[in-house]
Amino acid sequence: MTVEIGDTVGLHAGAGKSILAYQPTQFVDEVLSARLPQYSSSTPTNPRAIREILTEIKNDGFWISYGEITEGSVGISAPITDAHGFVTKCVCISFPESMAKTELLDRWSNEVRQVAATISQQFRGASLHQLSDLS
Repeated sequence: MTVEIGDTVGLHAGAGKSILAYQPTQFVDEVLSARLPQYSSSTPTNPRAIREILTEIKNDGFWISYGEITEGSVGISAPITDAHGFVTKCVCISFPESMAKTELLDRWSNEVRQVAATISQQFRGASLHQLSDLS
């Protein structure tokens, strides 16, 4: 798995869905009405199926992606809420699919959610001046 600086991926694939799930309906509609690139054979491109996934993410607080961007990789992501309550980023770990054992997925999913919650809490506790220094 290689990600180069400056690489971009649509919000409909992989960890991007952990951000997309918390966006206003109009924004989601706009994203899903555009051409959705297929990065691998597992990339979801059906808007109805993606909407179902977004609901699942909001219910669970995380997403596990299987090869949606890179074949043979798995990613676990969870949303980060900023000081204003908006989700504009997420925490994600990725690893080879051969490591995707149920007990590890359960543990790592919980840990990714905890890290995202900790970062979100730090954003909520920071002043606007402190946040501008992070940019």
